[in-house]
Amino acid sequence: EGRQTAARDRVPVLCIFRRGDLGGHGAGVDLIVPRRSLGKQIWLRCAFAGARPAGFRDRRALLGEAGLEDFPFDFAETRAGQANAEAEAAASRLRHERRPPKKRVNFDVLGS
Repeated sequence: EGRQTAARDRVPVLCIFRRGDLGGHGAGVDLIVPRRSLGKQIWLRCAFAGARPAGFRDRRALLGEAGLEDFPFDFAETRAGQANAEAEAAASRLRHERRPPKKRVNFDVLGS
């Protein structure tokens, strides 16, 4: 007899399968898990099962090294690319403004 699964026992996971190039580079599966769920446990179970986990920044760096495009970062002409660029600019501006004025880079002195 099957056990009834309660709603709290379920975790929605989105699996995205990537083929990679002809040599198989870049092939794999992306697992997208909600932030406030069992993401850490899923991450650890995959790693213990032999998966090679990589975070978002790691994936972006690997694709850049391989010369492969990464959406939306390498597609600035799209709405998603523009929104990403604006978000990165706002975050960078906020990081700069949080720093005390005496510790900031003085671009006027550098001539930039």
